Amino acid sequence: MNYRQHSASCGCGPSRRLLIGATAGLIGAAVVGPQVQAAPKPQPVVRGPIIDAHVHLQSPEWFSGNVFQGPPPLKRHRASPPPPRGGLARGGAELEAMTARQGPTRQYGPTLTEQTRRLLDEMDSAGVDTAILYAMDYDYTGEKVRVQHYDQVRLLAEVRDRHPGRFVLFAAVDPRRSGSGVDLLRRLHSDFRISGMGEFAPHFFGFAPNDRERCYPIYQTCAELGLHIAPNCSIVSSSISRWCDPLYFEDVAHDFPEVNLCLTSAGLPHWEESAIGLAQSKPNIYLDIGDWETRSTADPIDTVLRFVRRALDTDARHKILFGSDYPVYNRTVSEKTWVEVFTLEARRRGIAFSDEELFLFFSDNAQEYLNIDLPLRSAGA
Repeated sequence: MNYRQHSASCGCGPSRRLLIGATAGLIGAAVVGPQVQAAPKPQPVVRGPIIDAHVHLQSPEWFSGNVFQGPPPLKRHRASPPPPRGGLARGGAELEAMTARQGPTRQYGPTLTEQTRRLLDEMDSAGVDTAILYAMDYDYTGEKVRVQHYDQVRLLAEVRDRHPGRFVLFAAVDPRRSGSGVDLLRRLHSDFRISGMGEFAPHFFGFAPNDRERCYPIYQTCAELGLHIAPNCSIVSSSISRWCDPLYFEDVAHDFPEVNLCLTSAGLPHWEESAIGLAQSKPNIYLDIGDWETRSTADPIDTVLRFVRRALDTDARHKILFGSDYPVYNRTVSEKTWVEVFTLEARRRGIAFSDEELFLFFSDNAQEYLNIDLPLRSAGA
């Protein structure tokens, strides 16, 4: 077993990229000497490329309605005004200042080109170098789809190719397609060079994702093609979500040890401990924190910071990935603000992360999950 395999599988040592980054830091400290030691501590800097492990890009033209629009919330008749709600969109003075810094909300037209420009603008503003782009399979969900999944992936592959290095493309396959789903997955891989299958959505299926008859042929195909898998593991308000329990993927991780799985949203809002436990015990299970912008708790900033802190304090420190689930919450939380939650806001709240931990969270862990090497940033980046 080589060193890279060792670090990726057991998480007991730093990866090659982490060693490079740490060595560069030591060399820099030796060169500048005690003069820097006396200077004020700089703002946290992520030396590796920042990777958003969970984004979506799709044109409204592909659908007859807004696929992110869930059912309207239940209303109650109140005799008095409702109490103020906390949350990321209505936080304290610190968050209000962060929101003010991000500038006015930008509006873009309903074409894939304009949607792509908006996403790239958000990434550039936040300093995000690369994003894992998920194409969900809506053909069997009852959505009024105007552009079928194969053609959606084709259009997204064109976006990826026009912007080299910015996107890693995943395509999902609904197991309700049966044998045709395996054929579709093979076509998507051969035609468009997809890197994985995701976002795989058990809340759509109506059966468990460890179903050996309906799901395992797809996983076996992923193993043969070297594809990673990104299943949704959060509760979705507009769907039946019990099949998204992370524990269903323990069987999958065990039976397909050569396939890396990223449990998107990391079990939010009730399965977080199961997700961390799986990431610690299974070498091929990773987690991302997309969706944690949600206002499901009184203080979601504190909630997500403490979750990431907890993961970094366990053997899951090499498994936790930064992710946004763009554009689901982007109307209230920009990509830049979401990055600053873990750099600036974390420090203000006394839950600061070391430079090494930020490198793992924003950069190195995602590269280990994808089994790729991206260039380190220069010292002045």
